[in-house]
Amino acid sequence: MKRIYAYSFFAAAAITSFTVVDMLYFTGAGYSLAFVGTMFLVFNGTVSAAELPLAVLFDRFSGTKVIYIGLVLRLAALAIFFVNPGEGWLLVAQLLAGIAVAALSGTIPALIANSIEDQSIEGFASAYRILDWMGGAGSVIGGVAGGLIFQVYPQGIWLSAIVFLAAGTIAMIGFRAPEAEVERTPLRGYLVKVLGVFKNHSMWVGCAAGTASVAPYILWQMRFAETSVPFVIVTFVSMYLVGLLSPAIQRKVPVRRPQMVAVAVLNAVAMAGFALAPAGAWSFVTFMVHIVLQGVLSLMIGAYFQSQLTNDVRAASGSMSSLCNSLWVALAAPIVTRVAQDQGAVTAMLFAVVSFAVTALIAALRPIGAAEASR
Repeated sequence: MKRIYAYSFFAAAAITSFTVVDMLYFTGAGYSLAFVGTMFLVFNGTVSAAELPLAVLFDRFSGTKVIYIGLVLRLAALAIFFVNPGEGWLLVAQLLAGIAVAALSGTIPALIANSIEDQSIEGFASAYRILDWMGGAGSVIGGVAGGLIFQVYPQGIWLSAIVFLAAGTIAMIGFRAPEAEVERTPLRGYLVKVLGVFKNHSMWVGCAAGTASVAPYILWQMRFAETSVPFVIVTFVSMYLVGLLSPAIQRKVPVRRPQMVAVAVLNAVAMAGFALAPAGAWSFVTFMVHIVLQGVLSLMIGAYFQSQLTNDVRAASGSMSSLCNSLWVALAAPIVTRVAQDQGAVTAMLFAVVSFAVTALIAALRPIGAAEASR
């Protein structure tokens, strides 16, 4: 588990070292918002296509091999971004990055979930809180490093990501996945259980919340760049500092329907404030509130979802959920960027307000809690 937590720290640092200013990097390098939206489409489409086969490989054969495949491909993608050989190669890099994320996104949570003894909602929430703290700390360090490097050498953000991810890869070397301890379900029963994830209420709540996060994820840099680039960096670091509050707050909030609905509604209100407020202090405050609430909501959804799964299908079931989420994100990203390009970031941000309202509605449709977790 220590190796997994160390990996989470370095992987988060790697990602944030370039995401702190990646939109500014691409637009500054002459790429249009429409092309950036296309890159998101390629990335999420690749994740959708590759995640389930790789998760089945994890569940049925070897989790560590899947993880190593993902790490190598992610490093290769970062190397292409660093060289920046043109639009075609950037799409290839997004393709490789999508396969890498597909290999890692379902397997790491499955490794953690399969390794903990208390497989209740609170047990999973506790493990995810540790992951959030480690990832948050890594994100702050990576974001600061990337922001400072961008001021001096913009392409260096990709090099810093390579260094951090290489450290995470070293942390994973020698890790032994617990697949040998998992009882193998016959293939037909395995497939039935995996497809049963579409009946999992929490999966649809997660898809709605994931779609709602598209607009703020893509457009926040543009919103705060209206003030200054240093303000973008300060905002990014602040995002991950306040994000460290999410696990502590979630610890006090039970994973139940009224609480999940309330968090989603408050997130819609926060995003409305962020979209409508002028760039500056008020938009900063509302965006920070959104970050904290989104962290709380993600922890609640993740714990609720994992409590409904069994170890033998955990990776594939998680990947089915992630696949569904990626498809919605892949559809939403080009729409958001096109609206932002034609109508402005404020109009595009209202997409998130509606999506969080839909999240609250879906969460309200069915009880969440101990009764379900006991099944």
